[in-house]
Amino acid sequence: MTLNFEIVPWDVLLQKLTTDISAGTNADLSIIGTRWLIDFVQQGIAEPLDSYMNDEFKG
Repeated sequence: MTLNFEIVPWDVLLQKLTTDISAGTNADLSIIGTRWLIDFVQQGIAEPLDSYMNDEFKG
């Protein structure tokens, strides 16, 4: 597995995310502002990660 990290300044992050999503080049995982999360969930872009976590991880 190869991981590529890209650090994006906060003030351009939303624009980069929406541009990448529209182009189909978005990352598999991203840290985003919580105020954007509801919009991304409603658009079917973001999804819960619960199914990827076992009980031990959830604490």
